[in-house]
Parts: sequence; C-alpha cells; structure tokens
Amino acid sequence: MSSLTRRLFPLFVGLVLVGCREFELPLSLHTSTARFNEYQSGPLCGPNNHPLVDITSTVPYAKDTVLAGFRSDFFPGAQPFPCNRLTAYRSQGVMVFTGRVPEGVPLNVMTALLEISAFSPTVPIRVTEARPLSTGTTGTYSGATRESCRFRVTTYPRTTYIPGPSNYGGDWITTAELTDAGTDRFWVPLRGPQSINVTEEFRRGVIGSDVVLRLAIEPDDRAIPSGATNNCYGQFTVRLRLLAPDA
Repeated sequence: MSSLTRRLFPLFVGLVLVGCREFELPLSLHTSTARFNEYQSGPLCGPNNHPLVDITSTVPYAKDTVLAGFRSDFFPGAQPFPCNRLTAYRSQGVMVFTGRVPEGVPLNVMTALLEISAFSPTVPIRVTEARPLSTGTTGTYSGATRESCRFRVTTYPRTTYIPGPSNYGGDWITTAELTDAGTDRFWVPLRGPQSINVTEEFRRGVIGSDVVLRLAIEPDDRAIPSGATNNCYGQFTVRLRLLAPDA
C-alpha cells in the first residue's frame, strides 16, 4: 500500500459506513505472552545479577482488555572497562475473535476492520532513541526522548495454541504480516480509534459459516534494543467490525 493510500484509508472507512450494514464479532479469547532479550556491550560481562521481572508478572490479566508493549532496563557499566547491559521485555497481545458470518451476506462483499479504540498505559510512556548495544548496528540515533511508541497488528495461523488466562505470560508466538501491511502499524497515545484492515485474514478464517480470526498486537518500535531505560506498555480496547453494503 502506498503512502497516499495509507493516508486515504480513514477516509475510505468513513465512506464505506455510508449506506452499509455493520456487524460485530466478539473477542472470545485473549492473553499476553512474554519475551526476554539480554544485550551487552562486550565479552567481558559477567553473570547478570539484576532481577528479571517481565511485564506480565507485574500487570495482572484483564478480562476485557489486551496487554501489549515493552520495557527495557539499561545498566551502564563502570570505567575503565564498562560492561553496559540491557534487559528488554516484550509482551504480545494474542486475540481470537469467533462467531458466524451474517446470514444472507456474501463473504466477498464484506470488509473486516480491527478497531483499536483505546490504550491505557500501565506506566507513563518514556522512550529514548539511543544507540543499541547489539554489535553491527548502523545508522544514527538522536538520543531524544519521546512520550510515544509504535505497535503493529499481525496474524497467526490455525494452531493448537489457545489463548486465555491460564497461559498468560507464556512464550511469545510466531506471527505473520497482515495481507494489507499498509494499515497495520500505529502509534500510542492514540489520536483517535485506529481501524486496521483485516479483511483477507477474516475471509481465510471462515469455515462454512463459522469464523475464527486470530490476531495479535505487538510492540514495533525501533528503540526497543536502545541503550536506555524505556517504558511503553498497557491495555488495549479492541473490537472487530464487519461492514457490508445495504441489501
């Protein structure tokens, strides 16, 4: 999708709503996973003596909202041979929407939108774009601190994995880009509801008249491996909207 198309997509959504019917599929299952990464500045670093506390250990499971985001703790080393160490924690909000295709509505005329209507940060957002500790990094980094960060929506295939409170804080799952990769990324704080086009994923999730749509919200910020202490995580409010032309 071109940059022009991305800018026009919200307008397209507004036009679609004129003279159309709207349905909604419920969020039936969700959870949040955990991923931990450790970076260090050189081979002389010893064991990591800092406590490892991931996001899902500090934020309780919520029934109606989905947790996602990242935090990182930077520990600068002491001279003359500093061992700079960074621990990064990411949480991925995994979702399943289930239901039935509205009766009498052809599948090929339906548009499916994941609407992200709210984001409630657990802690104040603070992200610094410092140079990553990982070796082989190129490019420039401003060192500026911002109160915003970026996320993306992805999909994952049919699997035996079932989200829910019992596996809250489990291992990060493998996901794939959306078919429409032009509307999948967004920033928080939200300036308004975000509409992510998941039409093709919705259609692939239909078997007969039953729908099972698997999606995830993931942090997608270039500052995650930065040599800085960063925080951007919280609870998302989501719903799946189905739009179809009037009969």
